[in-house]
Amino acid sequence: MLDLDADRRITAEQALAHPYLAQYHDESDEPEGEQFDDSFENVENTVADWRGDAHSGLLLFQHFYHCWVPWSSSQPESISSSKQH
Repeated sequence: MLDLDADRRITAEQALAHPYLAQYHDESDEPEGEQFDDSFENVENTVADWRGDAHSGLLLFQHFYHCWVPWSSSQPESISSSKQH
């Protein structure tokens, strides 16, 4: 069931039909979703390109995190006081 190669990996539908997961299988409560787009895995990037992409994603995450977490722009008392010691 668990295979890193997406071309060899079984689908979620096939996994739910597997005897190991039979107790969780309920066709009336199993919506079908869209196929996951894994085309990014076939991109031929250099290590530097992948690092840059990961860094950009991290910066984007931090931006949205700081926008939505109330105390993100100023640290909570427990964190800021621990840095002074």
